[in-house]
Amino acid sequence: MFGMAFGFGLGAISLTLTAVHNVRAEETGIASAILNSAQQIGVALGLASVAAVSVAATEGRMQGKR
Repeated sequence: MFGMAFGFGLGAISLTLTAVHNVRAEETGIASAILNSAQQIGVALGLASVAAVSVAATEGRMQGKR
């Protein structure tokens, strides 16, 4: 898990630098906001997908146990 967290951290830094590198100075705030919004939407969709797959995979196992 530590390796994954370290890798995600490095990826986030390079993604942020890439996103705002070729943007004019007065537009860096907008570029950063768009990047942040995209990351938040991606996290929300990813979590929803994992939760849906988890529920679908375990739904049959819970019948008769309640």
